Amino acid sequence: MDNVIKAIDGVFRIPVPRDQVIQIVVADVDLVLVLRDGIKIVLANAAIEAMDARPPVLKFAGSAEVSSANLLVEVDKVKPSKYAVAPVSSGEEHKFKARAGGGTGRIGG
Repeated sequence: MDNVIKAIDGVFRIPVPRDQVIQIVVADVDLVLVLRDGIKIVLANAAIEAMDARPPVLKFAGSAEVSSANLLVEVDKVKPSKYAVAPVSSGEEHKFKARAGGGTGRIGG
C-alpha cells in the first residue's frame, strides 16, 4: 500500500532515513519516493510546489532536511541495491547456453 504525505507548514515529514530512498519519480503533480523495501511514499503536490519561489522541505527521519526543488535533479535516477541482480537479456541467455555447450546460441538452434 502506498503512503500519502501532505506538507504541513511547508514541511513534508518523511518517517524513514534519506538513505532508504532509491528512486524519486514525478507522478502528475506529486513526487513519489521509492524505498529499498519497495514501499512508495507519495508526497502530495510536491512536484508542482518544488517549482514555487518557496519550495517545501522534506524532513527525513534522522534529521536530514532537503528542499523539494533539490530532489527534482534526482528524478528517475535509480540507486542499485547491494542485493540487486543484473538483468540478463534473452540474447545473453543464448550466448551463455552456447558457451556452456547447451545450444548454438541462435534462437531455435
